[in-house]
Amino acid sequence: MAAAIITAVGGRTSLAHPLHRSSRLLQASLAIVAAVFRPEYLTPVMASEGALPTVASISRDPLATSRELGSPLPSFPPEQVAVAFNGGKDSVVVIDLIERVIGLANVRRCFVFCYDGPEEDDFEELRAFRDHYCATRGISLHRLAGGAVGKRHATWAMYHEGGIRCAILGTRRSDGVSQTQPVELGGNSGWPPLWRCAPVFEWETADIWGYTRSRALPNCLLYEQGYSSLGSRSSTKRDPALVRKGGAAVAARKGVPAWRGEGGSTAPEAASVDRSDELLTFIPAWDSPRPGDRGARL
Repeated sequence: MAAAIITAVGGRTSLAHPLHRSSRLLQASLAIVAAVFRPEYLTPVMASEGALPTVASISRDPLATSRELGSPLPSFPPEQVAVAFNGGKDSVVVIDLIERVIGLANVRRCFVFCYDGPEEDDFEELRAFRDHYCATRGISLHRLAGGAVGKRHATWAMYHEGGIRCAILGTRRSDGVSQTQPVELGGNSGWPPLWRCAPVFEWETADIWGYTRSRALPNCLLYEQGYSSLGSRSSTKRDPALVRKGGAAVAARKGVPAWRGEGGSTAPEAASVDRSDELLTFIPAWDSPRPGDRGARL
């Protein structure tokens, strides 16, 4: 990373040099993660970057100067930080960003977790990917109760019994969640007062795939079988924009990835097609023909 990319000016975060949008987006996201952890846990590269913000955000326009948000975000040791990892593309990127900021050894000290639903409603491929990803990196994955009530109880247990004070999430603005800023203090509607940090909050789908490909990050094979996003089996269907038109047909489970595409589509990412009984081929999610989804390398 070039020195002095991120500077603190009058208590605000500033991206000093006129970098390309993707570079500035990445640098601001790294700054958000760095703001979570105490300085002694940062990697030498991050620690040498100069003054880091106490709280950071990415503007709606990534080329604009980042804004300071409300109250300062306290910094924490890894043991007080939870990291959500469901095995989806966004969570893989978030783990990689955290590793770049504090190193793998300190990632292992964080409370990495996923909310577990009923086994019959979980994709076997996604569960296998989660387990393999964490096992190969020496990360302990904690499985917490799923469902609306279960999640709330499990999160309170993290707060009271585990001493967790900040959760780093793979939430993006386009997810349509209640979070409105990359960094917020929770505590509403019966949830504990955890800081919620979403370093990829302003990233688009193309940014996620661009970063994934440039860093050669692993991903669940379902992204090569017609899925552009992953959740529970009952709520997740194949994306019709990823169904390949023409060509030799192969069994659906041998489909082709979410990041390669041709043609065009205006269907929203949430749109789905359920044709598991047909012989289809699929465009990988990272080559989606949908405008704005195809990954340019970050």
